[in-house]
This record gives sequence, structure tokens and C-alpha cells, in this order.
Amino acid sequence: MSKTNISRRDFLKGVTASAMGFAATSLLGGCSSTETEETPECVINNITVDWPTCEPNYTPIAAGEGEMAYVAETIGESEIIKTETIDVLVCGLGPAGFAASIACAEKGLKTVAVEKGGSGTYRSATIGGTTDRIHKMYGVTFDENEWLKDAMANSSWHAKQDVYKKWLATNGEAVDWFLDHFDFTDDQYTLTFFGYSGVEFPDFKEQYDVTARSRSWNTSINIPMAPNDIVSKLTEEVKKAGAEVYFKTPVVQLVKDGDAVTGAIVKTAEGYIKYVTNKGVILATGGYEFNLKKLQECCRPRDLLLGGWMNGTVYNTGDGHEMAKAIGGMEDEYPHPLMLDPAQLMPYVRVNSDGKRFMGEYETYDHMATMMQSQYG
Repeated sequence: MSKTNISRRDFLKGVTASAMGFAATSLLGGCSSTETEETPECVINNITVDWPTCEPNYTPIAAGEGEMAYVAETIGESEIIKTETIDVLVCGLGPAGFAASIACAEKGLKTVAVEKGGSGTYRSATIGGTTDRIHKMYGVTFDENEWLKDAMANSSWHAKQDVYKKWLATNGEAVDWFLDHFDFTDDQYTLTFFGYSGVEFPDFKEQYDVTARSRSWNTSINIPMAPNDIVSKLTEEVKKAGAEVYFKTPVVQLVKDGDAVTGAIVKTAEGYIKYVTNKGVILATGGYEFNLKKLQECCRPRDLLLGGWMNGTVYNTGDGHEMAKAIGGMEDEYPHPLMLDPAQLMPYVRVNSDGKRFMGEYETYDHMATMMQSQYG
């Protein structure tokens, strides 16, 4: 600031002027033309929904266009080249699929893990917990009632409180078990707490950031490996536990007998293989950010304008959702919200189409996403 002779007041004055110019353009060009047109219609589950009238015509943005593996038409027995009986089939090798595969195989269950892509994925070198041995080592304790209040508020009370309570009661054991599969001593792990400018504070020992209006909880543990190296290590651990692993082998259809899921069909280069499961099928196939059609069906039109998706897994096309729905499963009620701030916590002034600043930029990204989605444009 001093080098350019720009004061904070001058900077904010310039921002305000720019925002007002943006607002004028928006109000004169955007809404006036929209008001003369019919209200945009959205059809969700065969129900026509009228969205707010003062909204622009939408050009939705997806992360990209992936390829769906799910097959809607029933695959006949004549199309199956092989049938195998196992205990558990794990569909997808992200963090959940890795953990499930290792845990089932370690229990002695005959486990097969199939992955749509050429390798597994682990998008962040962290894992979260509250009562694990790493947090205890650093002396960090949590007020679980306060954490639970925040978790419910941040999910706009859509989340199931019993699931959060189950996690609070069991995450310590789960995280300790997970970390046992790496070759690090406890003191090599740090608590990863990120400030709002992206600065890492590994020695931060409070339960949450007391300087922020909203509370960002210090629950993350940093695994001292690159995500790709974590994937390689966990793949080794799955095989070491005794599970079979197949890449470029997407699950395409679930098999049902009466009300029970009794297996699944996967697609290989040679053809379809049917797995009959004694214990069950675990769907860990990720989200649907690379499926524009599904995004339009499940999310509000305004949210799809934001773009900048944070999960770059091109295989996330909603296969598991569609397979589960095909046998009678239900998705969460619509519309589904974006889960993360697509601007990734960058320190910009946030204004809506009226040019009004509607939030504090120091908020955590779950709060940011909620507030952004409450604005039009």
C-alpha cells in the first residue's frame, strides 16, 4: 500500500465504485430484460418448479464431461462372461473405498475392490478426527456439544445428527487404525490448520480459530506424503490385506434378489463379470461433478453458474447414485447444495448482482458456500 500511495480508504472507495458500476450493469441489463420474459422453469422429478423471476438465463458449468459407467438396461445372463462368489465388493477406490477394502480384508472377508479409473484417488493429504492419538499428543481437546452445534448449523440442519454423534464416538479408533497403515512415527504428523489467506499453522493448538466470527475447527491431521504417494501406499495396503484390486473396471449395475442387494456387475475389457456377494456391496463411487445433466437435475440453476469445482476426479459422474436409485434407493432431497466455495477462499470482496457485499471474506468455506447460494446471480 505504501509503495503505491494507495490508502485503505482509497482502495475501498475504488471497490465500491466498481461494485456500483457492476450493479448498474446488472440492474439495467440483466433484470430488466429478464422481467419481460417468462419465469425460467425447471423440471425436477417430473415436477415443474418456478425459480425466482429476477434471474438471468443460465449457462450451467460442470467440472467437465465424464463418461457414465452405469447401465440402465438389465444385463442378461447371456452377456455375463464369468460369475464369482465373494464376501464383499467395494466399488470405488477413494479414501472411503480404500478404508473399506482394507478393513474388510483384514477381517478375513474375501474382498474385491474395483475402480473405474486407472488408479485410486486421494485428493487431500489430510484426515480428520477429534479423539485420535495425534490430537491427544498435541493436547488439543474439543467441546463436542459445540462442535455438534456448528456441524448442524453449517449443514442448515439437513444432516443427520445421529451420524455426527456416531462419528464423534468412534473417529478416534478409526483414525488411529488408518494411521497405523503408514510408516510414520506419531511426531511426524502435524495438525493442519489453514488461515484464510492459505497460510499453514501446524502448531495451532486451539480447538478452533478464536479470531474468526465463524469457527473453523482444528480437526485435520496432515499426512506427510503427497496425495499420489498416499494412493500408492493405500493400494499396497489393500493388496497386503488380501483383497483383489482391479482398475479400469467400473461397476455398472447392482444385482437384487427380492429386497436384498446380492451382488453387482462390473465391466472389464473382456466383458461383464458378475459378483455374487455373501456380505454386501459397498458403493464408494464419489460425486457427480463431471455429469452436467445430473447437476442440472439435482442442483439449483444459480449454483451451477459458479463453476470452479474443487474435486478433479473425472470419473465422478454419479454412477453409484443411479445404480442405487435403479433398485429403489433414494437420494437426499433436492436441490442438492454445492459443498465447497468454488473460489477456494481467495481473498476477494464478494458482491452479488446488485453490487452489494453480502458476507465477510474471512468466513470459513462452508459458511461462504451457504451465503453465496442465498444470493442470485
